[in-house]
Amino acid sequence: MVQKMASEYSKLTDDLKAKMKAAYVVGEANAEGFRRTKTIEQLAEENNVSINTLYKAAQRDGWRDQKDKFQAEFEAEIEAQRIEEFAKESKLLDSSSLNLAKAILVTVGQKIKANQEAERGGEEGMTSSHLQSLSTASLNAQKLAKLALGEPTENTSINAKVSAYEISFTDETED
Repeated sequence: MVQKMASEYSKLTDDLKAKMKAAYVVGEANAEGFRRTKTIEQLAEENNVSINTLYKAAQRDGWRDQKDKFQAEFEAEIEAQRIEEFAKESKLLDSSSLNLAKAILVTVGQKIKANQEAERGGEEGMTSSHLQSLSTASLNAQKLAKLALGEPTENTSINAKVSAYEISFTDETED
């Protein structure tokens, strides 16, 4: 960079200093929404101001600390927005999961009811493996619903193991 004579530089007025401070501390958002700040060197060159004069003014007025503070607040705001967005998505997912669990339970209930009606009518009912599949689907739907509601599923898995054992034990004795 070629050194200029002091008389070749523009005067650092309060308005110009405020404009450059904003470009240094806050910057501008680009098309993608990212903030871009300018360096002291870029500002001095773009505004035809002595770099030494601008460095001294920036140091005296605490531009660096203000930039760091702004950046921390800006990042905290973005993080709060992300958390809020994720919370909304989580609620939607939980609602969808709960609705899915309800639909599975309704379907299983309809299949069991249809099986009972068929057996009352003298028709052969479901096989034990089909009943076991329905039982497993019900237990999985229950787990899904409990997770969507924020409840623990440990007891459910214990019940599932006992139920599966009882069904397989019953299947073996019936044959």
